Amino acid sequence: MTTRGQLVIKALASNRQIAKRYLSFIQKDYFETTDDRLIFTAVKSFIDTYAGMPSKDAIELAIEDLPNISDSRLPELVKHLDTIWKIDAGSNIEYLNATIEEFVKDRALFNAIMEASSIYGGEIDKPKEAIHTVVADALSIAFDNYARIPFKPRVSTTPKRTSTARSLGADLRWRF
Repeated sequence: MTTRGQLVIKALASNRQIAKRYLSFIQKDYFETTDDRLIFTAVKSFIDTYAGMPSKDAIELAIEDLPNISDSRLPELVKHLDTIWKIDAGSNIEYLNATIEEFVKDRALFNAIMEASSIYGGEIDKPKEAIHTVVADALSIAFDNYARIPFKPRVSTTPKRTSTARSLGADLRWRF
């Protein structure tokens, strides 16, 4: 079964527009499984290094280059990568935008709530007042929905000169 995280990874790896828009917002902690985190790290590393879209083989090589990946773990990761690579992310940009934005907001809030719980329970050495900041930061994630709408300003080459009194004309009447 495909998860939203796997769809996000596939969209980032195969769509330049999606990668350009969302890669800086997505953190590896947003992914639920270790395999997804490692594959996301490999995809992000490739895009950051080479400023291009990776092939499946390039991601496999990037996974091999990740630190702390044992030879026994590598076949599992390659199999997981095969599963992700078979996902059809589609070409509907509006759907991908909505899915990725929802994923980022949900996972950021989930992680913030988990961190707030750890702060409250004393597992993290932060004052309890930090809970507000942690949750507020997660809730403040927003995307510019207007960036998808092309903006074409109206530019006139000849200035329009009218005086206010003349433009009002007969509508300007004195009343006593």
